[in-house]
Amino acid sequence: MLAEICDSDKIKKKDIEWEKSFHYLYSHHPDAILLLNNKGMIEHANEAALNLFQMSLAGLHSLPFYELFHPADQKALSLYLVHSLANKMPYVSEIKTSGINSQMRECRAVFMPVEKENLPDEVFLILQDVTDFKRVQDQIKHIAYFDELTSLPNYRAVSRQLNELVERPEQDKKSAAVIKVNIDRFKYFNEVYGKHISDCLLREIAEELKNTVPEQYFIGRFHNDEFVVIVHQLDDRGCFYNIANELAKQFKRKYEIKEQTYQVEISIGAAFFPEHGRDAESLLKNSEIALKIGKEDNGLKEYNVEKSHAFQRRYLLQKELYQAMHRGQLMLYYQPQIDTAKNNIFGMEVLLRWQHPELGFVSPAEFIPIAEETGLIIEIGRWSMEQACSQLKKWHESGNIELRMSINLSVKQFFQPDLVSMVSNILKKYNISPYCFEIEFTESLSMHYSENFIKTVENLKKINIHLSVDDFGTGYSSLSYLTQLPLDKIKIDRSFVKKMLSSKQDEIVIKTIIGLAKNLGMQIIAEGVEEECQASFLEEHGCHQMQGYFFSKPVPAEKMDILIKGFSEKK
Repeated sequence: MLAEICDSDKIKKKDIEWEKSFHYLYSHHPDAILLLNNKGMIEHANEAALNLFQMSLAGLHSLPFYELFHPADQKALSLYLVHSLANKMPYVSEIKTSGINSQMRECRAVFMPVEKENLPDEVFLILQDVTDFKRVQDQIKHIAYFDELTSLPNYRAVSRQLNELVERPEQDKKSAAVIKVNIDRFKYFNEVYGKHISDCLLREIAEELKNTVPEQYFIGRFHNDEFVVIVHQLDDRGCFYNIANELAKQFKRKYEIKEQTYQVEISIGAAFFPEHGRDAESLLKNSEIALKIGKEDNGLKEYNVEKSHAFQRRYLLQKELYQAMHRGQLMLYYQPQIDTAKNNIFGMEVLLRWQHPELGFVSPAEFIPIAEETGLIIEIGRWSMEQACSQLKKWHESGNIELRMSINLSVKQFFQPDLVSMVSNILKKYNISPYCFEIEFTESLSMHYSENFIKTVENLKKINIHLSVDDFGTGYSSLSYLTQLPLDKIKIDRSFVKKMLSSKQDEIVIKTIIGLAKNLGMQIIAEGVEEECQASFLEEHGCHQMQGYFFSKPVPAEKMDILIKGFSEKK
């Protein structure tokens, strides 16, 4: 009996200790806790609740709990209380309350029913203030899905929108459009004017998009210089084109940034769902192709299957060209230059060729522009010069000591910083006399007539190489550079040679160029000579240096050996 009394006392002591522990936990818990009766009246509140609502315990007592919360939540809260009591299960919800200093606070509410014997049930309402947590979540979400510079949705948000567009239920799939907006030559703009001005330009264009594009359209910044507009429901294509063309017009203006005026070009391309793609990747790729078409033809362009094949080939060539040189697919051909007065080969023009194992012979008209656009022309040009000089050395060593070699330079090559030193070092490496080496540049390159251009020409001349103007007569530059630059030769463009016997105007142009060269003390050579009558006409008017299919098409080095020997034996 005594043992039972002792055990009973121990249990009572433990209950008292548990009660004290619970009371401590209840009183000091960081979350607000309200004790509600089954009618929803507040019977008690802990310290955190008093702080949250900025009220005394007396003020909260017997107050309907839902009055503490946002009117829009009150009805739902009353139902949550009823459900929790009826099901004797906890109920969790997100609610809003005016909270501290009447500032709106977001809370995670847990209704926890408490069963009592012979007494009405009660409910603990536990309120976890998640306002700051939600704010941090929103900030993280904003950083993840919005561009910091323009405040537009970023590439993640664009990708998500596109996936939502293509994954809609079949019955909800309607015609839609994806528009790409690109700033032409933005990389060059950034290099010239700097990041700060470029950022200002991007913000200006983002604002222009916001002001021009209808609110129901989605706008995002997809990449550095590229924006995407998504039209989720395209009911009227005529209206769409009006808006898109207005957008194109809006961009055709100058931008005032930091009291300076800047001119940029904008390209716009569109792909339509579902005819131009049923997945996000296809829509983006095809809108990119449409954008490229827009760069060539100006204005808004939509995806075109025929032009798509051309661009896909271009992308393939660009990808393959990166490896072509290292895989031994690039080779040099040589077209002989003939002196008809002496009946000998005095020189040759170096021409680049690409033989791909699967694509076959790739025209220079296709791959040279790609090499220039990607900057590969610098590396390829250096390799070509090395290979050409190596071959010229072999021809010199075989007895053809006066044989000259002519190499074309593109704009990018001409303005590379180490051009002069590179040429000089290669000539020294292969023991080539500068007298036997000639650099050609097109007349259009002279339109970059600037201090740097003049300096480069003068520095090239200082190492005693020959300088020639290619395609003369086809450009729009002034003739003044012929007298101001230390040039040695003029090359008459093939277009004049082709028509000179059938067009009086072209005949006059040919005669004028020959006369001009003679009067300036410069050499003259005609390219594209394909018939004997053309060669005879040129000879008759004092042009004895020629090249063209009448004499030989461009050939590899081993066939050039045969041609050189053939002309030597004729002498």
